[in-house]
Amino acid sequence: MHFKLRSFRPCRALNPYIHCYVNMSENHEPWNQLLIPISIQNLGFIFDGNMTSSLDKNNMVSRSFVVGQQEHPQLASFGKDLDIITVIFKPSGMHRLFGIPMNLFTDRAIDFELVCSTHDKYKVQQILESRTILQRIATIESYLLDRLSHKISYQTNQIEYASRIIFERNGNIPIKRLA
Repeated sequence: MHFKLRSFRPCRALNPYIHCYVNMSENHEPWNQLLIPISIQNLGFIFDGNMTSSLDKNNMVSRSFVVGQQEHPQLASFGKDLDIITVIFKPSGMHRLFGIPMNLFTDRAIDFELVCSTHDKYKVQQILESRTILQRIATIESYLLDRLSHKISYQTNQIEYASRIIFERNGNIPIKRLA
């Protein structure tokens, strides 16, 4: 199994919501990977090749997809010549940018175009038509910055506060401290 894996930092304005962008490319043979349970949500874009996932009953993963936290191990099958970028969100990042509670996506991979707006579908098409990795990242960031301009909910600020405290203390904190 040989492939190229690259990570890119988000711009300063998106840093509170996104850990990084990850690009996987140049895999010249198909391979399978067991994915362990994890609380990370991500938004992915497949530019070439294909993949399947037991998250979606081994169906082909859509060209744009959103994945929620995983509570159970899953198997992903990466096809030959896969070229993909995933946006790895911080705990409340997906909810903040899209207003979608991520618990709806637990142990699921969903076609992003089924849950996004008509305007978002146009932006997804622009992302998928980008040719180089730098153009793709720039188009994704432009799209996410546009989403950021939408109103922040009070609940999102509370979630971000609680998440920051939990991570700073490695989860060792009384629940009533978070209220």
